[in-house]
Amino acid sequence: MFCGEYHYSLDEKGRIVIPTVFRQLLGDTFYITRGFEKCLNIYTIVDWNNFSEIISSFSPTDDYIRRLCRFWFSGSVQVTTDKLGRILIPSFLIEYAQLNRDVVIVGAGKHIEIWAEEKWKEINREEDLMNNMNEINEKIKDLWKR
Repeated sequence: MFCGEYHYSLDEKGRIVIPTVFRQLLGDTFYITRGFEKCLNIYTIVDWNNFSEIISSFSPTDDYIRRLCRFWFSGSVQVTTDKLGRILIPSFLIEYAQLNRDVVIVGAGKHIEIWAEEKWKEINREEDLMNNMNEINEKIKDLWKR
């Protein structure tokens, strides 16, 4: 499981250090893709392949599936860390996530997210966060009974 919050700087070439604790779980090569909330997601090769097989198994005649596949696959690249533990984030992903110098790398269970620091602060304002958590708890409360 990926857990924790780490603050790093994106260098002028678009490289960022992946925290050591995350690299130990990811290995040297993994996938980075667009996230659903203007962040970037990182997946291990195993989890990437599992999810890719699932979404590829749905009917290509379904418009929502085609859009999901386009979003998912066109916005994804396989990356490898260099000897300093950095990855090069492609410019189209930097633009998508609106990354500037200051970024936050967070563990999100089975994947990692990379956020622009301003966006991360915005979605984690305490009042908004508590309102969101109350809403989420209400929607998933029945799952805990299983």
